[in-house]
Amino acid sequence: MQSGQKVTAMADVTAVDAKDHVVTLRGPGGKQVDLEVTDAAQLMNIKKGDHVQVTYVEALAVAVEPTHVATAK
Repeated sequence: MQSGQKVTAMADVTAVDAKDHVVTLRGPGGKQVDLEVTDAAQLMNIKKGDHVQVTYVEALAVAVEPTHVATAK
């Protein structure tokens, strides 16, 4: 089973690593996350201190498997 939801949030840019195409964002709860930016042109427009709107998908995957029960002798 898979489940997901689209989330939009405001975040602060705390670091930009142009060489590795990574932006570090701090969200409303204070948690920081590193995101890979695949579009180099967009990366050129982002700088530390910017306040950005991000949209991402939170996903959850669940698998249920039977357990192996030992048989009595």
